Amino acid sequence: MDFLREIVRPDAQGAYPRLRHAYLFTGEVGLGKSTLARWLAQALFCVAAEPDPCGACRHCHALQSGNHPDFLQIDPLDSQGEANRQRGLLRVDQAEAIQHHVALRPFQSRHRIIVIRDLHLAHESFLNKLLKTFEEPPRSVVLLGTVIHPSRLLPTLVSRCQMLPLKPVPPGGIEMALTTHFGTPPERAVLLARLAHGRIGWAIVHRSQDALWESRQQSRELLADMVSASMVRRLGLADSLARQHQGDTGAVLAHVDFWTYWWRDVWLHQLSQADHCVNVDCMVDIQDAARRTQPAPVTDFLQRLEKAQLHLRHNVNARVVLTNLMLHMPVLSRTA
Repeated sequence: MDFLREIVRPDAQGAYPRLRHAYLFTGEVGLGKSTLARWLAQALFCVAAEPDPCGACRHCHALQSGNHPDFLQIDPLDSQGEANRQRGLLRVDQAEAIQHHVALRPFQSRHRIIVIRDLHLAHESFLNKLLKTFEEPPRSVVLLGTVIHPSRLLPTLVSRCQMLPLKPVPPGGIEMALTTHFGTPPERAVLLARLAHGRIGWAIVHRSQDALWESRQQSRELLADMVSASMVRRLGLADSLARQHQGDTGAVLAHVDFWTYWWRDVWLHQLSQADHCVNVDCMVDIQDAARRTQPAPVTDFLQRLEKAQLHLRHNVNARVVLTNLMLHMPVLSRTA
């Protein structure tokens, strides 16, 4: 972040001597590549950046509302023309829109800025059409791209950009960012920082998404029922879950993901490593399960959960996967 602040620090004449014409933010999904790219754009537009954008001037408001005339964001599109960052593509007509945008002079600011997200999802024709733009854009243009790994791009395009690789952020850094810059309540910030696994962008996006918390609560309640249930009851719950989410493997996988980290926390607690637990809002239940199970069956079940995740991602029948898990989920002893 300090490097970016130096980039947007103007000299005595108001110019940006450290600013390059093209940057490539690299790193795994959820690390905050898009967030940092938009931060850089806002800092360059802001009339009061010192060096962080003020968030109050007309340029900041225009960018945040998606109405800044000198800013363009390009996302992959699906076959229906809708933004889709999982299965979409960056297409040649979008490259033409970028070329049109950079050909115009800035309307309200010193720069015209384009953020191109998920360049690893670009069609070859998209990349070929923009090679010249990345090599010699107009002086006022700044190109900001995001990509999982530069090896998934044409070397000729990568060579035209300054690389900005992102690494996982420690939980403390994520927690501080959420509370300081986004007004997240402390308890939720602590939990999000653990759930993010270093992906600060993921934490920022999900800080106020009700769907995450609703899904998490459902997984928590279902697991609480399963842990204390008889085998017959467990198998019935597995069958009910499979029928409820028939055809929606993602929903089943979300439950299994939650169970994986919950049982991992149980295992960590048994090893006196509770400081590394993720589900800090479930610690009472996790401590109870740690007392009433042995490490060996918990370790075995964690391995089965990892295999279940793999099987679900490869479209193995969800009912079969869930039934197998229920048969091997550790049974809590009657006394601690």
